Amino acid sequence: MQPSDVSQAILESKAPAMGERAKAWLRLALAVLVVLAGGEVLVRLWITGPSIHAFDPDIGYSYRPNSELFQAKEGVTRLHFNALGLNDTEITPKDGRCRVMVVGDSYTTALQVPQAQNFSSVAERLDGRLDVVNGGRDGLFLGDLHKVSARLLPAVQPDLVVYVVSQRAVEADIRLPEFSVVSDPATGRVTDAVMRVEAKEALKETFAPLLRESALATRLSSQLQPAAVSALQMVQGWRAWLSPGSTARAAAPAAAPAAAASRPAEEEVLRYVFRRLGDGAPAALLYIDALAYKPHRQAAVAPTSAKAEATARRAAERAGVPFFATGEELAASVARTGQPPYGFHNALLPGGHLNVQGHEAVGRALASLVREVGPSLSGSGCSAK
Repeated sequence: MQPSDVSQAILESKAPAMGERAKAWLRLALAVLVVLAGGEVLVRLWITGPSIHAFDPDIGYSYRPNSELFQAKEGVTRLHFNALGLNDTEITPKDGRCRVMVVGDSYTTALQVPQAQNFSSVAERLDGRLDVVNGGRDGLFLGDLHKVSARLLPAVQPDLVVYVVSQRAVEADIRLPEFSVVSDPATGRVTDAVMRVEAKEALKETFAPLLRESALATRLSSQLQPAAVSALQMVQGWRAWLSPGSTARAAAPAAAPAAAASRPAEEEVLRYVFRRLGDGAPAALLYIDALAYKPHRQAAVAPTSAKAEATARRAAERAGVPFFATGEELAASVARTGQPPYGFHNALLPGGHLNVQGHEAVGRALASLVREVGPSLSGSGCSAK
């Protein structure tokens, strides 16, 4: 037998085995595609839609204009975002109405309830002269409120901007490592406060094309995000550690105590942040209280929330910004309905975000705020009784 005949015989003997392996890989690929397609359909039908987030180098992320959101994590909603990327209808002429823009975090954005039932819409129904624009974004930090407002002012042209804050914003946001406070060494007064974009938001820029198209990828990213962020930070840390001429070893231990020692008092930081909110348009603050529940439809502002509210109120007075709270309306809602104003049947009660009852109460508080502040806004539709 010639060598060429031997080679041909070997190839012919291997051909069936190679064909079976190819078929096995093909079957595996088809199975994976079926699982992914089925998972995509199930997630879109029952859990959430593709991501509506767009990476934003200043505030981490914003909502994509004219996007659609379906979510069933808390409540069940299908929402349409307008041309400005806001959870609201399109901006229309004022026609003599008092235009109020509310800016805040997830309490304001209200992704958990239909647009017609969030507190922006409730305030409009309670007072027909109001045109309330929802400028909220979930997870928006206290240090970024003024950035969102500055962007929206030219298009919205509000008579009043109401900044919605809570205990988390007052107590936790100003302590975040990403929140950098600059003060005058001589006087100790705050001269600047900058919120740096979190590392996890950079992941949204990297995977944006996939997240915009796939609900399954969006859901998985939310579950795996903490691990991905930790891995990214570890890689960045090692890269800095190993880079030529790195001073990370020596600088890191010494920098933290120095920064902590020089950081101004929290109330002073809040005063600066609140004063800055008044740049560009008249401003007011609306504080969302947390409640402590009692028997027989009784509720009161929780002690920790009351403490944070008192701190924020003092800082707002020093900054010259009107301050209002929602505790009375929220407690009255419990007495009236017998239901907590927070939480949903598919999420832990009575925790979580404002539900329909909660938005009704906050809408009443917002309408009252405008009635009180309105007369001081001369030349606008807000001054009418």
